[in-house]
Amino acid sequence: PDTLPPFGLQAALLRVNGKASLLHKLIVTFAATYAGAPDQLRAQIASGLLPDARRLAHSLKGVAGSLELPALQEAASNLERLLAGGDTEQAASAIAELQVHLTPAIAAAQSLTGGPAQTAPVPAPALDPEAAQRAQAELRELVVRRSLGARASFNRFAQAIGLSEEERARHGVFLALEKLDYGAALTLIDAASSPEGADMRLADREGATP
Repeated sequence: PDTLPPFGLQAALLRVNGKASLLHKLIVTFAATYAGAPDQLRAQIASGLLPDARRLAHSLKGVAGSLELPALQEAASNLERLLAGGDTEQAASAIAELQVHLTPAIAAAQSLTGGPAQTAPVPAPALDPEAAQRAQAELRELVVRRSLGARASFNRFAQAIGLSEEERARHGVFLALEKLDYGAALTLIDAASSPEGADMRLADREGATP
């Protein structure tokens, strides 16, 4: 398209020497890479992985600058600064601010490939709460053991609670396990299982309200 708010397409095109196909690829890759960034950042901070969270914020800052997303770039820069100083309390608010700017950018990027909003809804399967509980318990045990089988177990759990393929790919636990970050995965599982925590089906889904 000629315009794709909030991306500054014309300025971004100049950065890639007018190669529209390259810019298209960069924007689509941006969505695939950073759609789950807020949840990933929260999980890393909760697990004490501040250097990892800082690197992610730094990376997002750079990409936002390249794709002419100035508000997102500023939010990521602010978060990086707070993480560098170890200010995790302020970082939580900074992540919420970052998500405000990231969400419309992800939605715009996904629209280039017929993103989630354009996908036909699939009827939710009938769920068995006991089976879901057993699957969650198995998943937690494997995560505690830091077993590579945890990723396959997450897929069984996701099926038990009716997550779509798209929802699985965006889930915070899935993202943590892909990086073999068992500490972050365990934090998310326990937080979602606590009385005050969210349902695991809803927890860490892109766009979920904390």
